[in-house]
Amino acid sequence: MAIFSLTIGIISLIGMFAAFLPYLGFLHWFAVPLAMVGFFMGLASLAQHKKRGISITGMILCGFVIVIGTIKLAGFPDIFV
Repeated sequence: MAIFSLTIGIISLIGMFAAFLPYLGFLHWFAVPLAMVGFFMGLASLAQHKKRGISITGMILCGFVIVIGTIKLAGFPDIFV
């Protein structure tokens, strides 16, 4: 589950950066829920004490995507432009 969390974090991070391009802003609607799944998978992996470094890295990536994507979805696009 730790590797799954890291993979989901990388994919959602790429999706979040792509969502800042014109006409691709809708990707935030997919990146944020995907990052939430990855975050909870990393949290479950952390609870099992297996591959702690990978699960913490996945949780950090997913948490970053959740925070930035939520701010963008909340209607504050001028912060990042």
